Amino acid sequence: MNEVRLSENSYGKSDVEVFLCLGDDLWLQIIASIKIEGSFEAVYVDGHNSQILPTDTFSNHFEDLASSSQGADLYEIGVGVLDRLMECMEDAKVGSVQLSATRWRRLLGDSNSMVAESPSVEVSMTRGLDGRIEIAGYVERRIIRSSGSSFAGFRRDGLTDKEDVESRILYGDLRASWRYCGRPTDLFESNIEVAERLFAAFGSASSNSLQENIYKAGAMVLSARSDIDEIAISFDSFGTQKIFLKSSDRSNNSRLWRSISRPVGTSYAKVVRDE
Repeated sequence: MNEVRLSENSYGKSDVEVFLCLGDDLWLQIIASIKIEGSFEAVYVDGHNSQILPTDTFSNHFEDLASSSQGADLYEIGVGVLDRLMECMEDAKVGSVQLSATRWRRLLGDSNSMVAESPSVEVSMTRGLDGRIEIAGYVERRIIRSSGSSFAGFRRDGLTDKEDVESRILYGDLRASWRYCGRPTDLFESNIEVAERLFAAFGSASSNSLQENIYKAGAMVLSARSDIDEIAISFDSFGTQKIFLKSSDRSNNSRLWRSISRPVGTSYAKVVRDE
């Protein structure tokens, strides 16, 4: 029998959820996933647990920091959890926290009901042995671009039956992640602003392909935000099909379309600053 060894390893706690009351009409929901990587061979191979904290302790630190943070500062909460855990476990090498934050507001005229605001904010913080913190934002949204995206001049072979399109509907899932150069003043509001700027750029940039559209949107975000050094964008595109009505007294006039969910076209690009 060939010898085996432990390679990569990590452990942690996911979906730790709290609600913070920030005022009579505003609550903040935060869901945390915490992961620690390190030299934990003794734990995995021999079952010696003296190197590690229980994952319930991860939850306790997150809840303690969330309750004490001024204004529910996502950076203070995330980095605080990592600092505490990694200082307690000398064999920890890398720690990461993912936070999903959603504001809930009270309905007007109703003293008991609250509803979640859109969008939620997705952020992550990673800490290495040197104490350096890497901060990233993330967004995922299903969007429609109604016009302004063409697709023409592409290569053809014997099985290519697609025709040039001057203007088409883009419908699908847009996902993006970006890395901050430093700490934003307000991580929650910063993520919302970046996401809104990205969606606006994706819908306004003229392009001859979806790939060009993705690149231009990323470049526009970096041009507007000097505190971001890279952004990665992907788009899963669903087909659309014009519906022709059978009734003789009605016509479509390009107002009625259906989605074709399979197959899905995929495109991805990372846009970085030219050093």
